[in-house]
Amino acid sequence: MRLRTYVAREDDGTVLPGVAYHPATQGEDYLARSLDHDTLCANALMQAIGEVRGYYPESVFPESGNSLDCKSASMARQTCDNITNRASELMTEWGFDSGEVEE
Repeated sequence: MRLRTYVAREDDGTVLPGVAYHPATQGEDYLARSLDHDTLCANALMQAIGEVRGYYPESVFPESGNSLDCKSASMARQTCDNITNRASELMTEWGFDSGEVEE
């Protein structure tokens, strides 16, 4: 799977956490232009984030665990969930509800 993502700066200066920021001065406009059917589809993005979240199963790293590993895994799962939620919002806003991005 070939996946290229770019992060747009929010109005308050924050960026989508956990995804590499690509320096661009036009933020969301740059992201919208860079999404094409060859590099990204909504399902592939969600699948990739889900795969990363899968590296930290709750059966191995329980939420109730006090170890540093459990706390780190919990934060990783939370970050993946936050990215998934924000990406879903943005893709819906930009018309990429499901399936491949159309030309």
